[in-house]
Amino acid sequence: MASKNKIQFRRHGDALIPASIDDAVLLRDDYAEGALLDAALTHPRSTKRNAHYWAGLTTAVKNFDDDLARKYPKKENLHRALLTYLGHTTTTWQFDGTPRIEADSTAFDNMKTADFERYLESAKAQLTIWLGYDPWAYVSEIAA
Repeated sequence: MASKNKIQFRRHGDALIPASIDDAVLLRDDYAEGALLDAALTHPRSTKRNAHYWAGLTTAVKNFDDDLARKYPKKENLHRALLTYLGHTTTTWQFDGTPRIEADSTAFDNMKTADFERYLESAKAQLTIWLGYDPWAYVSEIAA
């Protein structure tokens, strides 16, 4: 059975080399010698932009009034609320057949860089409107 773990490779000439020690271990442990693997080209999102997004949410949550703090006690709650409000949702089905709308994921392997950038700009604009200030204006340049 194939591993569910994604393995990243880097191109070196005509060869694909595991991108990290962890990737090499997964390759060795999960796939037989000579196994045929499918590869997909990805353009990873900047971890700096991802950190910038989460830093803004953290700033917002730390400065919430009591009412907002009850609704969104953690940055993850605010993250899901923004995703849902901005239409980044998926439908799952309950056992009784009723649909349930859930926030989609911004995980690197789920949302392309261009889609994340559009989402980030929309989230920043919406949160600025809701709060009356831009929480990202208080984020250090390191996370920008």
